[in-house]
Amino acid sequence: MMIDINVLKSVNAETINFNSGEMIFREGDFPKFYYQIVIGSIKLFNRDLNGKELIQGIVLDGYSVGDFALLTDRPYPINAEVLTDAVLLCLSKDNFFDLSKSNPEVGLNVAKNISDLTYFKFIMGSIYLMKSPSHKLIALMDYLKSRQNNRKIFSFQIPLTRQQMADLIGLRVETTIRTEKKMEKAGLLKIIDHKVFY
Repeated sequence: MMIDINVLKSVNAETINFNSGEMIFREGDFPKFYYQIVIGSIKLFNRDLNGKELIQGIVLDGYSVGDFALLTDRPYPINAEVLTDAVLLCLSKDNFFDLSKSNPEVGLNVAKNISDLTYFKFIMGSIYLMKSPSHKLIALMDYLKSRQNNRKIFSFQIPLTRQQMADLIGLRVETTIRTEKKMEKAGLLKIIDHKVFY
């Protein structure tokens, strides 16, 4: 879904490095930039007054983040925090709209990205309805792996921590760890150096 990097740079997109834990935007901010992840991962979440988080999604490299608010010209309804050190291309809102008007493929890529985010929300909704922790984890890992070219067994390293997986699918982290160990014994995944391969 990535817009060609050279196209973005030709219209003055800036390359910015973000460290893990840095905020890209906060709930209530008005969008000023189009953000595209070159490398890294971003957590989209809401936080209540007690500090409890609801993760709305994890956006990986190759995708844009926050463009749904940019297109509606409304404040962000979520926060975006860098999970792993990241490199983003940032293009001002005005330059982004000029580029979209002159390059129809840009609009198509943004539409695909928003469609993928919407699809993810529906997948997550169906996962929440599942009762079995193993079925929840398999559904999440199937979705994440489906976005990769290599579909061989144990070829895909899940790019999330156990806590992030638990938060996404409504489990306790202890349940997630215990379930993954059972799944490893059943030959459904491998755990190597505390990382999950599916």
